[in-house]
Amino acid sequence: MAKGKRTESPLDAQRRATEEQRTAMNLTVLQRMDPEVMEVLEMSRHVVLYAFDCAGQSWSKLDVEGSMFVVRKRRAFSCIILNRSGLENFVQDIGTYTMVQIEGPYLMCTNSTNNQVV
Repeated sequence: MAKGKRTESPLDAQRRATEEQRTAMNLTVLQRMDPEVMEVLEMSRHVVLYAFDCAGQSWSKLDVEGSMFVVRKRRAFSCIILNRSGLENFVQDIGTYTMVQIEGPYLMCTNSTNNQVV
């Protein structure tokens, strides 16, 4: 074995294969929902969606929670939450009109076209 080169343990190889299978399976599900989806860039296994009420200066929980994916589509990027709490999935296109900010464990997204903060 070359000096400084580590070999992958069988357990690490299995974890990597399982993660690759999970990503491929998720991509298939997302493509059934939207054939424009080309690639899963990032994912979180569980998120809860809140909306900010500018007038009341407060957050309210929406009926959306589940796995979140940042995906590359043919002509755009999107954030998709596969909703386990309701019938409607959440889809937010990410473009020049979208501002994303990370605050600790929170991801805040502002859409300037409809002034929605989630």
